[in-house]
Amino acid sequence: MNAKRFPATIVAVLFVSSILQYPVTHPARGLSFSEAEAAESWRFRLEEATIDDVHRALRAQQLTATQFVTLYLQRIKTYNGTCVQGALDSATGLQLGDITPMANAGQLNAFITLNLKDDKRISLGFAEKTRRTHTGPDDPKVPDALDRARELDAYFPESGGLPAIVVPAGFTKEVYDREPDDKDPNGSKLVGPKPVELPVAVEFLGRPFEEAKLVEIASGFEKIRRQRRPPSGFGKLSGEP
Repeated sequence: MNAKRFPATIVAVLFVSSILQYPVTHPARGLSFSEAEAAESWRFRLEEATIDDVHRALRAQQLTATQFVTLYLQRIKTYNGTCVQGALDSATGLQLGDITPMANAGQLNAFITLNLKDDKRISLGFAEKTRRTHTGPDDPKVPDALDRARELDAYFPESGGLPAIVVPAGFTKEVYDREPDDKDPNGSKLVGPKPVELPVAVEFLGRPFEEAKLVEIASGFEKIRRQRRPPSGFGKLSGEP
């Protein structure tokens, strides 16, 4: 068989609007048309933003995950400062003893550590005491908040910002394939149908940030259809429950 043209798993993409009870979505943004119209007049404001506001801004493409993290880092840099008086611990640079509040300090001193790699923390102007680790040198291989944000930004365009789950849906009865043919302009010809059983999967798509509902629907489909067959040659291991 031509594995490149007929992969072992054939994915059928189903838009399950009726099952999810979702409205028709805006083709460019994954928004309903009413939401898309409302988005034109609504603008994201970071101050006092709710989780729903952040989700809405991401879906409306008014905000990226990297921008969101950067905006909060700016607020932390502006407002996270000294608001109490007291002796500093020489080892950590933190105020660990008795402290006295400072009147009208205009600062919160709410963050002890920031999940930033050392080079980023320094370049952004955050103090040594906000290092994400105080037990040794920072490991640059461990992703920080900005790394995670960039991963999300890379994921959204590929997925359309939509969560997805794939469930076994059955097997083919016959397939068409291509075989080498020197007489054909493309170098191959279509042959078939051939009686072959190949696994078929169905992919369910949901709206952004509603993974729980999507998993529930996929679980229900799997229980009703029961289409999966354990692949031969990959049985139970010794000692496996």
